[in-house]
Amino acid sequence: MLTLPTNPLTAKNLSRWRSSSLLLALLLFLLPLGGVGCGQGGLFGPRVEVAANADTAIADGKKKEQEAREAIAAGKPGDATKLWTEAANYYGAVASKFAGTETGLQAVLAQGSVNENGLKDENSLNAAHLLYRSALTQYPKGGINEALREQLFQAEERVLIRLDEINKQKFAYKVMDVLVRVFGNDPKTSPIFAVLFIALFITVILWPLRRAQYKNFKEMQRFQPEMKKLQEKYKEDPLLLQEKMREFQKEHGFNPFAGCLPALVQLPVTLGMYQVILAYQYNFRVCNFLWINPANGDAASRFPAPLSGFIGHNLSELDMILLIVYGISMFLQMKITPATDPSQADQQKMMAITMPVMFFIMMLQWKPASAFVLYWFVSNLLSMAQQWYIYRTLPTLPPLVIAGSDSAAKNGASDSGAKQPLTANPKLVSPKNRRKK
Repeated sequence: MLTLPTNPLTAKNLSRWRSSSLLLALLLFLLPLGGVGCGQGGLFGPRVEVAANADTAIADGKKKEQEAREAIAAGKPGDATKLWTEAANYYGAVASKFAGTETGLQAVLAQGSVNENGLKDENSLNAAHLLYRSALTQYPKGGINEALREQLFQAEERVLIRLDEINKQKFAYKVMDVLVRVFGNDPKTSPIFAVLFIALFITVILWPLRRAQYKNFKEMQRFQPEMKKLQEKYKEDPLLLQEKMREFQKEHGFNPFAGCLPALVQLPVTLGMYQVILAYQYNFRVCNFLWINPANGDAASRFPAPLSGFIGHNLSELDMILLIVYGISMFLQMKITPATDPSQADQQKMMAITMPVMFFIMMLQWKPASAFVLYWFVSNLLSMAQQWYIYRTLPTLPPLVIAGSDSAAKNGASDSGAKQPLTANPKLVSPKNRRKK
């Protein structure tokens, strides 16, 4: 009979599964967000041929816009949408080809206008907003053409107002609006207090899940000696090893996947919080935070590349300093999270470095509002404090081993040779599993 080899469910494999799941979830989360520009000359967008002459390139874009208007006049909205999209893609390619020049800035304005006035839907408005925000960093004050840059600033303001009118009808906006009113309805400070309150509230409601997660980590650590013995004993028969592992887990009342639940729960919470801040981002334009203010933002806009725009004008813009601080907090959080298996310690050390770097790079592409980065940073700090407290209050117990086994002998257990049943620690096993006993 043909059998397919499978990997046993060890703490090491479980850790890899958790890490892979987190990365996959993050990519699924960020792909649509980063994809708003993908069809417009972005990294994954179509390759578009652009004329070498700047004036000709802009003129060709105008012709594509005219074709879209003619399709509308002819009563062909489907064709018009396709033509508007092609025009946006083309202007994106022109902006990329002539980046840093006046022609590039004209192309950015034209591409944003197509999204605003041609495609018009909410996704296109969001794409226009991200485009304008990115261009304001790429074309700082005192650059090639102040008049065009002023048009860019006005265009971003205009599209944000349109998005704000749409977002006012959304539940996420209304939630934030209620909290802002609760905290005094001050446009400069109340949204910040609302963000901090949400971070604290989420940390509190996740307390039972995180405690269960860390308790599960401790239980997994205690069972490691006996699980390793099973792995050695049945390493030639993976299917039988999996069966023995399941029996072992059932007998001693622990679930190796219990620690994954908090991570899975936090993903929709993070998505929801992003939607709340995205819906309310226009109101964060008057919110400052420590070094994030218009004066520092203007000064940073004059920095040479790639430091131009390093500091945000307000919490609706990306701030590099806050993003770096967030990355450091993520590194520290991963460093203090204990490994359930010594064999995965090296892997965890590598993840503690690679994950913050990957998040940092993704956020540079995504350019989230600083209000969202602030929420995530405060959540990290609260989570680390919560983790420290939980680990301090949970009992620290020695590894569980079966008396008479090699592991027991090494740990000074009875040498009578009598094999005694391995029992779970009642302080760590959940009430549900106690009832099963």
